[in-house]
Amino acid sequence: MKWKSSVFSCLMVKQETTEREEKQGERAYRRELQMEKLQQEKNLHLAKLHQEKEIQLEKIKLEVELEAKRKMAQTEKEMELKRTTIDKELKIKAEMELKRLEVEKQFGVPITRHTPTIKLPKLELQKFDGNILKWQEFWDSFEASIHRNPNLQPVDKFSYLRAELEIDANASLDWN
Repeated sequence: MKWKSSVFSCLMVKQETTEREEKQGERAYRRELQMEKLQQEKNLHLAKLHQEKEIQLEKIKLEVELEAKRKMAQTEKEMELKRTTIDKELKIKAEMELKRLEVEKQFGVPITRHTPTIKLPKLELQKFDGNILKWQEFWDSFEASIHRNPNLQPVDKFSYLRAELEIDANASLDWN
């Protein structure tokens, strides 16, 4: 009977070992399931964060686009206002020029624009005595002060030229 009790004891130990191994296997399996579940939850959480990040980025992109469109619209309004202002200025200038031409035609007198003038000291032109070596100096001075003056008529310019010639140079011209 002793050997039966030893066999029984062995069987009991084997059964306990098997049960322990099964319990350990079940615990390992449950841990594995829990790990998988945690990994899935982690993946879902990361996916949700990624999706929220994508939504935020899209929102920022839309805000930037909207701001750019607002600025573009403002710039276009400003440009249109400038174009309108310039068009109005040009139209007014053209109308003024037409009125000026009508008045000139009606009265036969050119109308010049009035610009503020400064009282300058009277320039004394050096008279030309016929010396060819002094001609260029005389002409530069005469041209700058008289010949290029748009407010003088050609006949007045000629009179000034005659007045600046000394007798010898004046006598060489045939005035008759």
